[in-house]
Amino acid sequence: MSDAQWSWYWGIWSWFILAASTVVMAWFTVGGLRDYARLRRDLRTYRPDARDDGQMH
Repeated sequence: MSDAQWSWYWGIWSWFILAASTVVMAWFTVGGLRDYARLRRDLRTYRPDARDDGQMH
């Protein structure tokens, strides 16, 4: 393969990796923010149970 072909191949591959990692980063960010909002909501309404001693039966 010529240098131009290798350059084209690595250019395409690099843009693909950049695009894929951007999508994954956005996916994790949105999911993390959503889960954090749910955690805050659940902790705001949490009422401890005095009978809970932490044991598993």
